[in-house]
Amino acid sequence: MIPALLLMRPALKEAIWGGSQLQRRYGKDAPVQSPIGESWEVSCLPGMDSIDEHSQRPLSDLFRQNPGQLLGPEWVAGSFPLLLKLIATKSLLSLQVHPNDDEAAALEGRGPGKREAWLALEAGPDSFLYLGLNEGVELPDLRRAIQSGQNAQIEPLLRRIQPRPGDVYDVAPGTLHAIGPGLVMLEIQQASDVTYRVWDWGRVGSDGVPRPLHVEKAFQVARPTLRPEALSAPTPSRRMPGSIHLSHEDFHLETWQVDGMSSLLVRSLWLLTCLAGEGTLEAAGLEPVRMTRGCTVVVPRGAALVHLNGRGMRLSAVTLGSAIPGADGPR
Repeated sequence: MIPALLLMRPALKEAIWGGSQLQRRYGKDAPVQSPIGESWEVSCLPGMDSIDEHSQRPLSDLFRQNPGQLLGPEWVAGSFPLLLKLIATKSLLSLQVHPNDDEAAALEGRGPGKREAWLALEAGPDSFLYLGLNEGVELPDLRRAIQSGQNAQIEPLLRRIQPRPGDVYDVAPGTLHAIGPGLVMLEIQQASDVTYRVWDWGRVGSDGVPRPLHVEKAFQVARPTLRPEALSAPTPSRRMPGSIHLSHEDFHLETWQVDGMSSLLVRSLWLLTCLAGEGTLEAAGLEPVRMTRGCTVVVPRGAALVHLNGRGMRLSAVTLGSAIPGADGPR
């Protein structure tokens, strides 16, 4: 049997654009001089597994052992469907784009594609996002700018916006995008590592060699009309004091505020990440799991009932999308 609560030890990923925010403020166990760009909080992807702290087993092993207990008895086949990350940036990421499910199958021989969403946790005065092309810009314009090899030719074509803490962005496949500096983001996505890098600002990697670009594939999947905005005001959650930010076929995102004791009837897999404050998460027969900023707990579908007890504890709560059997969307 899989325990009712799985405290995750994430896989940490250094990046040339990474910072030290995750070590300093989100409890990640790495030297502060290491440029940690990503903390893969919940992952079953090969080489970047998150680990259950109690059993010391990778989440992928637990999933293979009993997918129905994690996701529900309706789950009959397939891979673990979600990937959850914390991202911290010191400098600008590459300009990139992701394929949808059909495009990933056609171009890579495997799926799924990669739809993602971002919840901005921290943003500085100089932080920004590139999200889509500016009005009137077409893909041939971007191709010519890339062929010039000049950042100054590319940047004016990109739609630049300034995120604020609390903003949520739904980034559909085909959206040209780059996350800018000074940001901490919670990223929810389909469980895919397929990324097409369009431009990397003339940088070289840690080995002194420019990172590869995937321009031709990128232009096959890019959609110049996609220009996501921060999502409008959330609706109240019916499960816990808090808000529903996003709900579609791939995943569902809420944020909850916990002051005192609250109980959650578990009808779906939940991925709970502490964003502020502290508290505990309890289930029958288990020691309480202490939650502080930056820690993530997987609550399997088979947990039935859990109890949260916190002081100013703010949680992000991610569950399966409406297209996935056993999903528990808005009620």
